[in-house]
Amino acid sequence: MKEAYQQKMEAQLKEWAAKIGELMAKAEKAKADLRAGLETAWDELKSAFNNAVARFKKTSSKRPTRRSKQRKRTSSSRRKTTSGKSKKRSMNSVRGSMN
Repeated sequence: MKEAYQQKMEAQLKEWAAKIGELMAKAEKAKADLRAGLETAWDELKSAFNNAVARFKKTSSKRPTRRSKQRKRTSSSRRKTTSGKSKKRSMNSVRGSMN
């Protein structure tokens, strides 16, 4: 009886080993398929990124930079302030002459 039980367990272990081998083979195949799909997706991502960089460089070379826009705003606001002060001075001089 002990011998029959051992033979049954050995047969079960061999069956499990065969199933594990099949699963390992399937996993390797899936891994290879996945790797191919991953490489394709990676290439597409790199291509999209490179296109975005090229478009950014193309558009940024045509437009003024943010700093140049700020400089324009600052210089024009200074002119307004300066002209505003000169108006105040001229008004004060007019008022002073009226007194």
